[in-house]
Amino acid sequence: MGKITNYNPYVNGQPLAPDDHNKNVYDTAGGTGIMSEPNGGLEPANLDLSGNFRVYAEHIQPEEVVRPRGDQSLNKIDCFSDAFAGAPIGTYTSLMDVPDNLWKPVPGACERLHHPYTSTCGAYFVNFFANIWRVIQTNDGANTENKALMGVCLRVNNTIQSHTIRTMPETVFVPFSAASPALQLSHRAYKANLHFSLTHLAESFASGWHEVQLMLYMDQLVLEEADANGNLDWVPLKQAHALVRNATETVEVQLYHYQRLTFGIKSAGIVPFL
Repeated sequence: MGKITNYNPYVNGQPLAPDDHNKNVYDTAGGTGIMSEPNGGLEPANLDLSGNFRVYAEHIQPEEVVRPRGDQSLNKIDCFSDAFAGAPIGTYTSLMDVPDNLWKPVPGACERLHHPYTSTCGAYFVNFFANIWRVIQTNDGANTENKALMGVCLRVNNTIQSHTIRTMPETVFVPFSAASPALQLSHRAYKANLHFSLTHLAESFASGWHEVQLMLYMDQLVLEEADANGNLDWVPLKQAHALVRNATETVEVQLYHYQRLTFGIKSAGIVPFL
């Protein structure tokens, strides 16, 4: 087994050079890298006091090639559009058009990591199960559909990663007429809990704090109506329903419609690669 005769030195107090350190670990050219030879080239001849190679603690330490950080949540959280909604329905035709400031963070689906040195690249990921209540609404009672937007994406270090945007499937149809706002509700398609896995790979990974956060966007379910002065305003989508209390009494109630995205088991993590 050949001896490892040269390596890239580590200088105290100087920034770690990932490329040089990688060669110290493994180099296809041979002659450098403690893992370039079978068993790392570690044999009595190589570790002898008269040899040219010395093993020091700083050469290989746990998590020096990858420093994974991850966390998970088993608690379910229901995100309704009255709290998480962004713009009124119909404002945007695609999730790609939604401004960054209208995306809302999902509680319990994030991870932070402090990295002490610059690395070559790093992966950010979030996995989750979701139960979806996304509405297709008609504003005029006609056959035209107005699909309320709903989707998720990753925010990495305070920047929305557009390539991770995923649209949720439609699950409920609400035919509605402002002239006759009677309760109408029908499931167009039933969906089981779906699993999503979102990942972003950064080609450079600087030292310092890193964060990945699952983000959510929902349209507001509203209608544009005129007030007493004739001014147009957005009002919540609601429908009347006659509730029979007994044989002689009926009470009319107002039901409000919201979108909902329920998150089940969630996991998030950051994995830098030296």
